[in-house]
Amino acid sequence: MKHIRKFYLLLGALLCFGLAACGSDDDGDGGGGGNSNPIVGTWRLSELKTDAWIDYTDGSESQHSISTKTYGMKNGVWENTYTFNGDGSYKYSYLDGSKIYSQTGYFTFYGSQITLSGETYNVSISGDVMNWSHEASRKEMHGMISGMYYKMEYATWYRVN
Repeated sequence: MKHIRKFYLLLGALLCFGLAACGSDDDGDGGGGGNSNPIVGTWRLSELKTDAWIDYTDGSESQHSISTKTYGMKNGVWENTYTFNGDGSYKYSYLDGSKIYSQTGYFTFYGSQITLSGETYNVSISGDVMNWSHEASRKEMHGMISGMYYKMEYATWYRVN
């Protein structure tokens, strides 16, 4: 009888240790990286530099523009923010005049690229600073444009939280 009781005590102890060792490896994000994902959080746009040009089919005019714009806070609201959640959803908010607009969707972040709204951006993150870059070109738009090229040289974002 003593052997059976020792066996059950030993079995119980092994089960306790075994269950404790089977703790969850899930980081609580539904598979998207949670707090270990460096992009999760709210980011505000600080500066954006773009380079774009349009060529018309009739050859009459080619437009080219380089633009650098800084963004900040207006009326107590950041002009442009992205909030990336651990479940892969995002919310983009921007200020136009005195009205705040927003859109929501889902993103994927892998390695050094984020894809959202069908566009992929190169990303580098260092602490609370994130930089994006992106290039796009399109042909035959609306029959009047023979080509359009857009390059986001950089977009600098700062972590809000």
